[in-house]
Amino acid sequence: MKFTSRTRRIKTSATLAISSTAHRMQLRGIDVANLSIGQPDFSPPQGALDAARAYIMEGHFGYLPPQGLLELRKSVARHIGQLFGLTVGPSHVLITTGAKQAISLAFQVLVEEGDEVLIPTPAWVSYAQLVLLTGARPVFVPASMEDGFVITAQAIEAKITKRTRAIIINSPNNPTGAIIPPEELDAIARLIDQYKLVLISDDIYASLNFSDSRIESIVKYIHDQDRILSIGGASKTYAMPGLRLGWVVGGLKLIERMRDVLSQTVSCVSGPAQYAAMAALQGPQDFLDDVIQTYKKRAGHVCHRLRSIPGIHLVEPKGAFYVLASFEHYLNTYYKGQSIASTSELANFLLTEAHVAVTPGEAFHAPGFIRISFATSDDVIDKGLDRIAGFLSELTR
Repeated sequence: MKFTSRTRRIKTSATLAISSTAHRMQLRGIDVANLSIGQPDFSPPQGALDAARAYIMEGHFGYLPPQGLLELRKSVARHIGQLFGLTVGPSHVLITTGAKQAISLAFQVLVEEGDEVLIPTPAWVSYAQLVLLTGARPVFVPASMEDGFVITAQAIEAKITKRTRAIIINSPNNPTGAIIPPEELDAIARLIDQYKLVLISDDIYASLNFSDSRIESIVKYIHDQDRILSIGGASKTYAMPGLRLGWVVGGLKLIERMRDVLSQTVSCVSGPAQYAAMAALQGPQDFLDDVIQTYKKRAGHVCHRLRSIPGIHLVEPKGAFYVLASFEHYLNTYYKGQSIASTSELANFLLTEAHVAVTPGEAFHAPGFIRISFATSDDVIDKGLDRIAGFLSELTR
C-alpha cells in the first residue's frame, strides 16, 4: 500500500515506544524500573474525579461545542491570568484533545511546504515530527550544557531566514528542566516582534517550577498579541494524562482557525475530560506546593546519585520532572563483547539487560545524553539508578 510522503516521514514517539516496551516486559513478569515517561505518580484532585464520574452517571453523552465548554474556557483564562499576569477572555481559548493536539493544530494552520519553524534543542520528541507532517521544515537551534541548556536570542537570530514562519519555546523545558530567565525571554520576544514570527509557547510545565524565581511565559513579552499561542493542559499539573485535555490561548484569528480544523477532525473534546479539568482548575491549588517540593527533592536526589557515577555530567533541572545527563563517557564501550556506539544503543541495553527504561538523547536531538524521569516513586527511582550504575560498571573498552 502506498502512503503519503508526509506520513512516511513520521516516526513513532520514542518516549511512548520505550514505555510500551517496558510495559510489555512487565506483563511477562519482568521487574522493570521505568524512568522513561513523564507521567505523574500522584492522583488527580478528588474534585476532578468526582466531576468526571458525575458527568457520566448523569447521562451526559452528547456533543459539546467545538471550542470547548464556556465555563472551562473561563477557568483556563483565569488560570493563565494568575500564572502569567495576562488578561484574556474565553473567546481566546480553545480546548483540545491534549496539549499535543494543540501544538499539532497550531502547525497545521500556520505552516506549509517551504516554511521553516525554529525549534530550540534539546526539545520534546514530537515538535519536529508535527512540523514535518505539515510539509514544513524544522530548523534546530542548539542550546549547550555549558549554558545550562538555556537558549539565547543570539543563537535564534542566527537561524532566522526569509522562510522562518514560527518558533516554539518550551520553558520549563522537556527534557532538560531548564528555565529561560526573564532578560533572555525579553530579548527573544524582541526578535519575534522584529521578524514578525508567530510564537508557540509550550507552557505545559509552567506550574511545575521549583526554582527560586517565579515562572514567566514569553507570551507576556510579545508586543503583537495576535501572533502568540500559549499551550497548556491538565496532564502534568493535575496528573490526568490519559484524559487528554489540553488548551491553547492566543490571538482570536488563530484560535478561530484552529477551532475550525478541530471541528472537522475530532468534533469536540470528551465531556468527562472537560468537566474533570474544570473542577481541577476551579478547586484548591494548595496540593501543588507538596507536589513541587516532592519534585524538587527528587531532582536533587537523582542528580546526586548520577554525579556519584564516574563520567556522568549534568545540569540540575529547575522545573518539570526530568534530568538530562551526559553519558558520552560510556560510548564506544562493550558489554559482553557487544559494542555500544550511541546512547540509543546504551538505552536499549539498559532496558533489555538491566531492566531499567530511560529515553536516549537522540529522541530529543541531543545524542550522547539520556533523559531520566523522576515522575515516579522514590523506590522505583533508586532501583533504576542502582541498575544503571551496576550496568555501567560492567562495560569495558
